[in-house]
Amino acid sequence: MPLHDASPERFPALSVIIPNWNGSPFLFELLASLGEVATREIIVVDNGSSDGSVSMLRDYHPAVRRVELSINEGFSRAVNRGLHLALAPYIAIVNNDTSWSRDWMGPAVAFLDGNPGYDFAAPLVLNYFRRDRVDSAGDGITRSLRPYKKWFDRPAGAVPTEGQDLVAASCSAVVFRRSFFDRVGSFDEDFFMYYEDVDLFFRGLLRGQRGRLLPGLVVYHREGGSIGWWEEPHGAKQGRAGRQAVVPPIATVPGGGKAFLLVRNRIWFLVKNCPSGYLAFAWLLLVAEFMRSLGWHSVHGSLGTFGRGHRRSLAGLARIRIKRRIIQRNRRIPLQRLWQFLG
Repeated sequence: MPLHDASPERFPALSVIIPNWNGSPFLFELLASLGEVATREIIVVDNGSSDGSVSMLRDYHPAVRRVELSINEGFSRAVNRGLHLALAPYIAIVNNDTSWSRDWMGPAVAFLDGNPGYDFAAPLVLNYFRRDRVDSAGDGITRSLRPYKKWFDRPAGAVPTEGQDLVAASCSAVVFRRSFFDRVGSFDEDFFMYYEDVDLFFRGLLRGQRGRLLPGLVVYHREGGSIGWWEEPHGAKQGRAGRQAVVPPIATVPGGGKAFLLVRNRIWFLVKNCPSGYLAFAWLLLVAEFMRSLGWHSVHGSLGTFGRGHRRSLAGLARIRIKRRIIQRNRRIPLQRLWQFLG
């Protein structure tokens, strides 16, 4: 069922969805990058911010459609709220900690308009502070079903200029056809945040959806800014792991923090999406990935979080299995093709 049944003649060309949580330091620059384009609808979904984000939007950007949530309901639910309101045939999802100097959304929409075989398009995402370094040239998924950023932290000039097909992209900046969500569904709100985008794109991959990197289009991203952490400018005093909080980090999430959510949500992602046939011949890779993760948590003193994430994943498995049946019943690509796409 379509997410919105408004008649086509009422659609703007593009709906831009911006999930926000205490992002007022970034929203000014992002909205300036967006500019005033009459054919675009801008929707900001605020996750119970306490930093004046909503009043700033109300006072300085009254044309922006605001969805004001009373608490932080997570990235997935925030984007879904925007999806159900959006009117356009194309949907852009952007993080509040992104900006750009030249419009990339218009060319991305034009590409999709002229290439009906593609379902989403992504710009080249560069590090905001080190603009010669790649944050993401699209995303990939390994054969052990581990997500990764393509070309991460490599020189921007090394990215091939002709573009490339994608199985996934960074949801810091991406344009979709609305039909992608009609076919694949929206973000899984059980995930809250982390792995929710991997889950979405993998479901799309199983149904034969594909995207394209457009490296001539550039977005700058403050990694971690949208959740309260960002990388400091080169030469600044750095805290632990080279990052410093500029707004309060996540305080209230299910189970308590990023590491927990990554562990729990990976289990749910695998149970939902990994075809039984794929598990049969790739189980050694999946076991190796489990051991790698176990070793990482052991070295970093977070085995308790690792164990808690796995235990808490059990609580949602009945619900996840129901989703699995639907996803696997609707899979459109053979296992051999899936193996070729992963790498």
